Parts: sequence; structure tokens; C-alpha cells
Amino acid sequence: MKKEADQIKALKQQLAAAEKENQRLKLKNEGLEIMIDIAENQFKIPIRKKSGPKQ
Repeated sequence: MKKEADQIKALKQQLAAAEKENQRLKLKNEGLEIMIDIAENQFKIPIRKKSGPKQ
């Protein structure tokens, strides 16, 4: 019984750590997107690739 409780506790800790890392990565991505937007507007050059089929 104690072993199972320890496993559940460890899994909950792993989940919390993964969620924290996910949030950090989301914030990082948002920051990078904002930096790209600012750079594109300031320097008037396209940085992002256009999506869709190549012609």
C-alpha cells in the first residue's frame, strides 16, 4: 500500500514539474513571437516563412 502511495506521489510530482516546464516553454514561445513581430515591423523584412504549398 505504501509503495503504491509513493508511486502516486512521485507521478504527481513529475506531472507538476512537466506542467511547470510546459508553462515556461509557452511563455518563451510567446516572447519569441513578439520579438519576431517587432523585428519584422522595425526592419520591414519578412522573417517567418510562408506556409502552404510551394509553387
